[in-house]
Amino acid sequence: AGSHLVIAISGGMDSVVLTHILLNILDQFNYQLTLAHVNHGLRENADGDMNFVQNLSQKWNIPCEVIYLDPQTKNSNESVESWARKYRYDALEKIRMKTRGDFILTAHHKTDQAETILMRLAQGSGGKGFRGIHTKAGLVRRPLLFFTKQELIDYAQQYTLTFVEDETNSDISKPRNFIRHNILAPWIRQDNHVEKGIIRTRSHITELVEAVTFTVDYFYKRLIKFNSEEERTLLKNQMNHLPVHIQLELLKKCMDLGKVQWRKHNWYSIKTFLENSKTGDEFSSDSGWHILNNRKEWVIFKNKTKTNEIYEIIPDGNTLCGKYMFNWEWISTSSEVINENRNSEFIDGEVIQNKKLLLRHWKKGDRFQPLGMSGWKKVSDFLID
Repeated sequence: AGSHLVIAISGGMDSVVLTHILLNILDQFNYQLTLAHVNHGLRENADGDMNFVQNLSQKWNIPCEVIYLDPQTKNSNESVESWARKYRYDALEKIRMKTRGDFILTAHHKTDQAETILMRLAQGSGGKGFRGIHTKAGLVRRPLLFFTKQELIDYAQQYTLTFVEDETNSDISKPRNFIRHNILAPWIRQDNHVEKGIIRTRSHITELVEAVTFTVDYFYKRLIKFNSEEERTLLKNQMNHLPVHIQLELLKKCMDLGKVQWRKHNWYSIKTFLENSKTGDEFSSDSGWHILNNRKEWVIFKNKTKTNEIYEIIPDGNTLCGKYMFNWEWISTSSEVINENRNSEFIDGEVIQNKKLLLRHWKKGDRFQPLGMSGWKKVSDFLID
């Protein structure tokens, strides 16, 4: 038997056309179909759309599954569109698993793609954003991305298909609808090659993104030194000759975030850190990774939960101790030094000569002998005092 295809159907023209096409070629490919309708409960006509889909499933003899969403689950700072998109795909996946479907099919088309790319342009997206809607994403497939909206309209008219109209699609206060009705539609009427040109640009950008990915992987294998599973270093003199964007992508990959989509503020924050930070400065990301500006290298490390590490300090050098860098410098002085810098300490070199200097986290009961005192004092008491 062929694949089991779960069709995401709203009742609108695009998804009805997709269903009709698959129904027409069903005998040739011997696959199984299931209609999946998500009732968002947001519009007055939501139940009417659901009833239309259920009637269509009976008319065309295709099983239908419906899932209701609860608008109360939307966060106050979340847009209706992003909430609906997220939970719609979650619901479609539940239906796919319930019906043991192989793939989820959506009815996104070439004009949707052009709208998306124009939206990303207005948002100032990076190269990856301009790849737009993917033909494949996990188990989701979008077979109509090769057809324009007008071609779907022509198909629906040819077969006199009935469908429902979503009145919110005409609301130009929504950015996508504004682009659709006020920018792209009149542009297409003026030049019917517009969609093709936008999609061609998308292809060029996709190729550039692939070239960047290849370049980053190339230098990642050659420049990154892995000190441990959660710590790696990158020499500044090796990285400085690379384009800034490649440097940023390298650091992103070092933090195991290669496939994570960064927002503009993520890129800007790290770029600012690279350009303006001084030795000893540290950048902390939301993911738990840190970048330390060491003298000759960038140290990328992750938060460590253990507190029982013991570090052997390197004489006259730098030692990374967890998320902190310990720097040892020899100085010569003939007089007693009073240190007022809380980030540094003076130690009599003769006392530790030919001995190891070990650094560890504070433990309960640790004590020391303060300068000028004959007795001992607990570190905890000293800090409280």
